[in-house]
Amino acid sequence: METLPAHSHNAPPQFASQLGMQGDFQQATAGFDFWGLLNRRKWIVFLGLLSGLAVGYLVHSQSAPIYESKAIILVEPMNPISAINNRGNEMYSTDNYTTSHDKIIQSSSFIEKTLLGNEALLKGPTFDGQSLSDNIKLVLDDLEAIQDTKEKNLFYLTYRSSDEDDAKRVLQAIVQSYREYLMLKYQDKTKEYVDIINQFVAKLEGDHRLQLEEYKSIQAEWDTIPLQGDVGDSKVSLHQVKIKDLDRELTRLQSELSTRRNEQRFITEHATGEDTEYDQLLWFLEFSGAMPRVHDDEGAQTQIVETTRRMLSELESQRESLKLSYGPQHPTLQGVESRINGLKTYLAGQAFSGSSETIATDVLSPKELISRYTTSLAFQIAELDQKVQEYSEQYAYHYEKAKFLDNVQNRMKAKEDEIEMTRTWLSDVLKSATNSQLSDFDTQKGYNFEQHSRPETGVQVWPNIFIIVGLGGCLGALAGFGLAYLVDIADKTFRSPDEITRQLGLPLIGHIPVMATSKKFKTENSLIDPVICTYHRPKSQASEAFRAIRTALYFNIQGRQHSVIQITSPTPGDGKSTVACNLAVSIAQSGKRVLLVDGDMRRPTMHHMFGIKCNEGFATALTGQSQWDDCVFACEEIEGLSVMPCGPKPANPAELTTSPRLKLIINEMREQFDFVIIDTPPVLAVTDACPMAARVDGVVITLRIKKNVRISADRAAEVLKSIGANIVGVVVNGVGVQSGYGSQYSYGAYRSGYSYSGYGYGYGYGYGYGAGKYYDDDKAQPGVNQKKIEASSGNMENAPV
Repeated sequence: METLPAHSHNAPPQFASQLGMQGDFQQATAGFDFWGLLNRRKWIVFLGLLSGLAVGYLVHSQSAPIYESKAIILVEPMNPISAINNRGNEMYSTDNYTTSHDKIIQSSSFIEKTLLGNEALLKGPTFDGQSLSDNIKLVLDDLEAIQDTKEKNLFYLTYRSSDEDDAKRVLQAIVQSYREYLMLKYQDKTKEYVDIINQFVAKLEGDHRLQLEEYKSIQAEWDTIPLQGDVGDSKVSLHQVKIKDLDRELTRLQSELSTRRNEQRFITEHATGEDTEYDQLLWFLEFSGAMPRVHDDEGAQTQIVETTRRMLSELESQRESLKLSYGPQHPTLQGVESRINGLKTYLAGQAFSGSSETIATDVLSPKELISRYTTSLAFQIAELDQKVQEYSEQYAYHYEKAKFLDNVQNRMKAKEDEIEMTRTWLSDVLKSATNSQLSDFDTQKGYNFEQHSRPETGVQVWPNIFIIVGLGGCLGALAGFGLAYLVDIADKTFRSPDEITRQLGLPLIGHIPVMATSKKFKTENSLIDPVICTYHRPKSQASEAFRAIRTALYFNIQGRQHSVIQITSPTPGDGKSTVACNLAVSIAQSGKRVLLVDGDMRRPTMHHMFGIKCNEGFATALTGQSQWDDCVFACEEIEGLSVMPCGPKPANPAELTTSPRLKLIINEMREQFDFVIIDTPPVLAVTDACPMAARVDGVVITLRIKKNVRISADRAAEVLKSIGANIVGVVVNGVGVQSGYGSQYSYGAYRSGYSYSGYGYGYGYGYGYGAGKYYDDDKAQPGVNQKKIEASSGNMENAPV
């Protein structure tokens, strides 16, 4: 057997582009089609809804009745009492107790007291024969107390019971029991309040005594501070006076020290060693008044000594005064002693002769005078430094003492305020503890308790038929939808064009609606079968669908003059022969020369459809018994269309399709006709279609939406791809027409124009093409106007395409 040629598995890019898929239809993704699923399986959902409604009604009829009684009460304190703690916040209040009424009413302890206080209630039909704990649990489960969101003193009570009279009696007992509970509770709260007040008063008195003791301790510290006198509303200590004096003296000394250091720096810069310079410097110092004139006054040295002696005398007097106020180790006293010693050393080192009353009268040179003045200036600077240090130490000492004084004053003031506040709190608490509401709490009502709505005989609230049946219907519909989803995912039928292109990886080039094949649509005196609608009803919807397929094929062969197209299907009953005939007629009507070949040598049908009687055909041409062009019959009713029937059925059709003559015949047909349409058997039924698919220019797969079509279509596509067939696309046959379907033939309109719902259309393939009969011998002989073999349904009136 010769090697089969390889072709592209997919349609050419320009054809896919014309279909709006751009060659990427294999990458399409599908979301969950809720409405599509609901439309396909609505009977399952509807059945689930009915089942749910029935179960809901059954539950309603079997449910025990429940009765409800309601009451509204108002609870508010008549005279709320409160206490204030030692920080000014509310410490206790009976008014806060109102916010917990709903919780108390629904507490097990309160319900237990209510039931034990009403023995007649326990004999009712609801409680009779049960233990106390079970009865308490029963009441708690059926009782509801809710506080009003706006009016905090209003409470809504609801009780449900299986007995309408018990519902009223239990709620009445709860309301009456709570009224008594409140009266006792208010008295207990008032007594508790008195105890708290007494404890609080005792605490305040103890705090007041401690505060007084602390104040006395601070006062003792204040008394130890030496005071200078009164200044306004406060006392001024000796330390504060000293701070002011020392600050003023330190300012003077620092100014004088700065002047002396400037003079010393000036002398150092200008005393370079020349006599003339010393003369000029001496003259400048005398002229500026920095030192006394000594050129004409020999008593200048005496004046310096006298000044030093006078300073020494003043320091000695100051030392004696300080000894009376401070001890020998006091910093101020020690500073004065140091200065006295310095002055004595200076006087001892001067060049005086005889007693201290006379000095040398020799006139000194300018250099010597400048030298002695420099020595005196250094002594003055050292003395001033010493004074600044001493005064600074005294200032720091008195500053710390004054700071301590301020701290004591602040502590005394704070303690006085604390004592006064405690006295005020104590007075307020004592006043509250002796008011009228405590003196007669045993006689006052306490709480205002009113019943805005009294308990009535229970009203039935359950079972509610609308809630139960509605819920049952919803659950049933949901369960039905879930079952429908499971059925849908188990279904192997294509439900949309997207699924076909995604599953098969092939473009969808057409969709043919169900056609009526009644003889009333047949053209008068025509031998062509009514199923060829493109001839008998060229303006019908089905004819327009075939023309759309024709247009797709034209785009597919764009740029080529001839094309050989094979029409096949995955399984029998898909209508491939009808599609082949109508497609050939449609192409011929466009002005092309078309040859329609009946390549199905097991179940040939072309001679029936066109009313041809012959003894030769495609089978005899393959066996060499006749030339292929001798087996071609021109169709007189359709211009441009020629038909090659199968002829007598051969005994070995599979071997004929693999013979070398097939390739030669197809090449010759391609040269003489614009289009060659070959009808071949189903791919999965027999092997005849596969060898032929490898030699034609393109293959069109026809499939019908039916059970398990997804599996068969996928297998057929894989078989054709494996042999290198060029699959042009897929044609969906027998699509049910929806209301509103018009001339929308675009790919996007397919979803709204056709429906894939259902599998059976009440017809078979026609002409003996049932799946179970495909391999049986056909006893009927072809002939003109031979009676057509009816489908399994026995009626060809609405046979599918």
